[in-house]
Amino acid sequence: MDVNCLVIPEGCVGLPVLAALQQGIPVIAVKENRNIMKDELDDYPFEGGKLIRVNNYLEVAGGIQALRAGVSIESQRRPITYTSCTTH
Repeated sequence: MDVNCLVIPEGCVGLPVLAALQQGIPVIAVKENRNIMKDELDDYPFEGGKLIRVNNYLEVAGGIQALRAGVSIESQRRPITYTSCTTH
């Protein structure tokens, strides 16, 4: 209940990841953190935006701050995807 996100090495799936997946808690996977596990995170049914991949722990800090502030991670990545705006 008090967990805002889970930070893991890329490719590392265990009970904490499965619990986060079940409860809709965002998971931040760090590519730079090499380990012996070779699980493919894309094989798991994460909801949109709940699996965040970053290169290093400096980016983790930014990702956590964005999540806390309610800022979309996708809006921070380049190139920004095309968005159409309509007026009412």
